[in-house]
Amino acid sequence: MRNSAVAWGYLAREAALILLWSYVFLVGGTIGSLFTFEVLAATALLATAGLGGWLLWRWRQNRRLPRAGLETVAVAFLAAQAVAVAFSQDPRRGLPLLAQTIAYLLIFYCALDLARSGWPAELAEKTLLITGGIVLGLALLDIARAWISWLDLSVGQTVAPGFTYRVYAPLGDANLIAACLVVLTPAAAARALSTPRRLNRWLLLAWLGAAVVVLVFTSSRGGLAGLAVGLGALIGLWVGVVSVPARVRPARAWAARRARPRLLAALGLLVLAGLAGLAWRVLSYGGSATQASALLARQEFWPAALNAVRESPVWGRGPGTYPTEFMRFNSVPPQRVFLHAHSVPLDLAAEAGLLGLGAAGVALFAVGRALWQARHKTAPEARARWAAAAAGW
Repeated sequence: MRNSAVAWGYLAREAALILLWSYVFLVGGTIGSLFTFEVLAATALLATAGLGGWLLWRWRQNRRLPRAGLETVAVAFLAAQAVAVAFSQDPRRGLPLLAQTIAYLLIFYCALDLARSGWPAELAEKTLLITGGIVLGLALLDIARAWISWLDLSVGQTVAPGFTYRVYAPLGDANLIAACLVVLTPAAAARALSTPRRLNRWLLLAWLGAAVVVLVFTSSRGGLAGLAVGLGALIGLWVGVVSVPARVRPARAWAARRARPRLLAALGLLVLAGLAGLAWRVLSYGGSATQASALLARQEFWPAALNAVRESPVWGRGPGTYPTEFMRFNSVPPQRVFLHAHSVPLDLAAEAGLLGLGAAGVALFAVGRALWQARHKTAPEARARWAAAAAGW
């Protein structure tokens, strides 16, 4: 009876997480949700109810919030954002973004608390990959639909046009799909390297293959860079940390046993392919049918951000104000408004100034340091998950 109760509890948690991730990925996390008031309101209400209920439950039980050792840098980053909002050219646009950052931090500590309260990290990872598989399936379906349409157009043609397509479904934006897959790919690769079950390994390899195909059709330079850097970091961490027995000294780590060399070699080839594709996409001045070359395309985004930094170098022009800066350099219409500068450092410097950029740099350094210090504190069976999280970061 006890084992049955444990199994039903596990399945209930699994179902709850799949439903949660499905909403996050397919509804609240789509590009359309940024402009649909009903979705924004529903997401805000769900987040408020969930996080508020969690905080109330902790208060009723007189339990302290979990500590991750990152509280100081988190408060410093929030303070930098608050300063940027206070001196913003339009504080009304900055306040929602400040509230969003606070919500992200609460979500992080809620997840940390659930993990320390008995919710398996393996379950969260598995349900994320399942939901990511749904995203992959819908994206592949969209690519197949476009390919069938291309075949219909090519029938009877003496010279068939080349098949060029940039996938936007199901998240509504190619770069958003690429970012989603780049974050999840190290988790799928690490799980494939560590699972003892052959069927699971083949399913995960199919997941990785589908991710590469969809990533190619997103035509995202950042996606190619993320694929190469993420998998490259995973390989380095796997060889240097995960597959090294605890008794081996750090100086001999690279000479220790390496797990699944064939799969590691295949991932290494993906890294090289990603770097080669990135180099071609960046240096190809002709671009493609769906977008200009990387250096040419960013000439319309980066000058606006650099000008904002020059005009307000300390605290920036204010969170959420980049579209205004963009319209100062580009006519809208015929150009459409872009929400960000296509560069995280430049966008952050333009909106929060060097103060916000410096706070973000310190926070990222603290996260990397905390991850590196935790490499030997993790149980051997969970070290693969640690490597995937570090590579995803």
